[in-house]
Amino acid sequence: MGVNRDGTLKGYSLDVLSNTGAYASHGHSIASAGGNKVAYLYPRCAYAYSSKTCYTNLPSAGAMRGYGAPQVVFAVESMLDDAATALGIDPVEIRLRNAAREGDANRSRANVFTAQGCRSVLKRPENL
Repeated sequence: MGVNRDGTLKGYSLDVLSNTGAYASHGHSIASAGGNKVAYLYPRCAYAYSSKTCYTNLPSAGAMRGYGAPQVVFAVESMLDDAATALGIDPVEIRLRNAAREGDANRSRANVFTAQGCRSVLKRPENL
């Protein structure tokens, strides 16, 4: 993850290895979906995403909720927490600086954001 001293996210790279169990089932599509979904969070920076699935002797896995998002979002948010700590910036503030804004384009799909849900949720604790 690359971050400027002011907390502006410049880019990040994710290399995902997905355990799909003994059969293909959903492992491949879960790994692919994660790459598309994580692009929505911080669309104004560079990002690279690669994923591989591997067959193991474990039971087949599937997705319940968030289909591929929880794993990769956890990784990105953990890296962002580490960056905020290293820079001495509040973790909520670094997210507000970089979160998707209305009018931002999503790189993985041909659509534009029409709402600022992430930013409004991050600001909510300030008003309590």
